[in-house]
Amino acid sequence: MREFFVPCAAGLETIVEMEMRRITERLPGGHDALDGGSVVTKQSKRGVTLWVSKDIPTAVQLPYWLTVCLRTGQRVLERIDGPMELRRRDDLWSWVNSIDWRPYMSVQDTLSVQVTLGTDVPSDLRHTHFTALTVKDAIVKQFLSRDKSARPSVDFVDPDLPLFLYLHQGRGTLYRAWSGTRSLHKRGYRKKMPKAALRETMAAGM
Repeated sequence: MREFFVPCAAGLETIVEMEMRRITERLPGGHDALDGGSVVTKQSKRGVTLWVSKDIPTAVQLPYWLTVCLRTGQRVLERIDGPMELRRRDDLWSWVNSIDWRPYMSVQDTLSVQVTLGTDVPSDLRHTHFTALTVKDAIVKQFLSRDKSARPSVDFVDPDLPLFLYLHQGRGTLYRAWSGTRSLHKRGYRKKMPKAALRETMAAGM
């Protein structure tokens, strides 16, 4: 199963789940997939998780449709691995380095890493910048172990592989951010941000 998580503002979980299911129904075979259990959704605090069977066409199209059509969710994240128990920076490096990154990127591609902290995060991992660097270094080291003459580079604006690491209660979960490095509410037309502006995702949910 492929697993997607869409974070949202507190109180919008039901609306986001309804919107995700509605988008899925619009895809070829989506309605049957929902009825047959090939697509399952579940609400949690500040987000909705969606599981979809890998062997149906809907699984390929879904992340693109969610990214384009979602009006109330903040990001579209696909779980790569985790949750994994992490107590030290070395634990994080070893875990990320053990993942085979070839299905996700080539050595010519670029990446970025964003880190979000929940509660009960080990002190060694609380600095988001250095934690993100640890993830990046572990991935680069894996590619260098195969070919010392080439390595992927970092692009903070428009990377080929935007990664999102969530640390909570001593565990880490690593996601691919289909929606890119910015929140979906920033897709809008605004050139300037007025004072006390309401996020488009919140406005759509209301």
